[in-house]
Amino acid sequence: MELNVLLAIVLSATLFVFMYIIGVLFSFGKCGILIAGYHFEPKGDKAKVYHKYVMRRIGLWFLMLIATVHIGTVCGLLGYNIVSYIFIGVTFAEAIFGLLCFNFNKKIKKAIQMERELSKEFESEEKEKMQNNN
Repeated sequence: MELNVLLAIVLSATLFVFMYIIGVLFSFGKCGILIAGYHFEPKGDKAKVYHKYVMRRIGLWFLMLIATVHIGTVCGLLGYNIVSYIFIGVTFAEAIFGLLCFNFNKKIKKAIQMERELSKEFESEEKEKMQNNN
């Protein structure tokens, strides 16, 4: 194996480790602020349950997406161009499927809606408590 190919594999692995860490954080219900259009941190215990439900699904999808990109990249670097092209197609299909699922899945939409409603209720209860204390 040439030195350039080995260096490229090591550099891509370092980049993908960072991406895998973000995926694991998504899976544990953290880093919701990084998702465009979702940037929402819940307030209250009940809202956090729905937040974790949504974030776990996003984290799993993100990890699978990054894994297919990583495999395709390594195959391309090693000279397996046909396999690399197949993984490009699989990655594209997986990205479209994931986006469609998150935008049109009734369970996820309901979880997001419940999360926001419960968070608003918690905030209004907190405001009420503060006004009663003053």
